[in-house]
Amino acid sequence: MKCKVCGRELKGKGNICTYCYNEKQKQKRLDKDKNTNLVINSKYKPIYEFLKIVDFIILGIIIVMSCFVSENVLAIIASIVLLLAALVVWLLYRRNKIANTSMIFYDTKVVVKTKDKEKVMEYKDIADISYYQSWKQRICKMGDIRLMPENSIVIMQGLNIPDVGNVVKEFEKVKEVIAEKA
Repeated sequence: MKCKVCGRELKGKGNICTYCYNEKQKQKRLDKDKNTNLVINSKYKPIYEFLKIVDFIILGIIIVMSCFVSENVLAIIASIVLLLAALVVWLLYRRNKIANTSMIFYDTKVVVKTKDKEKVMEYKDIADISYYQSWKQRICKMGDIRLMPENSIVIMQGLNIPDVGNVVKEFEKVKEVIAEKA
C-alpha cells in the first residue's frame, strides 16, 4: 500500500506515511497560532520607485529627444504618451504589490504575506536575521529584512520583506521578538 499524500510505500497499516502525518500535525499546530506579536509592512514611496527605474526614465527621455530631432510631431507626442503611460502603469503595479506585503510575527511562527502567496517559518528554524539596503533604499531610508533558515544558501529559502520604511528601527524590533521567542 502507498501513502495517499506522497506515494511512499507504507510499512504498516494506514493511509499516510509517518512523514506526511507529522507534517500534517505540524501544519495544524501552526494554523492554530493566531496571537500577533509584531507586524511589519512594506512601504510605498514614489520617489524610491522613480529611483529604481531612473535608467529607464533616462532612456525614455533620450527617445523623446530623438523624436524632437526628427521634427515629427506625431512621433514626439506618441513617445511622450507611451513614456508617461509606462511610468503610471509601473507605479500603480508597485503600489498594489507593496500595499499587500507584510511580515507577521506570531507566537510560534513568522509569516510573510503577499497578495497571492504566503510563506511560513517557525522560530526554531531561523538561523540568521539581517537587513539589506541598496544605495537607492538608503537615500529613502528603506531596506529589506531577511530571515534565513539553517544551511540555506539561496534567498528563496528564507523569508524576505522588501521596502521596509525606517529599516534599522524595524530590524531592532524583529531581533527583540526573535530573541524572545527562540
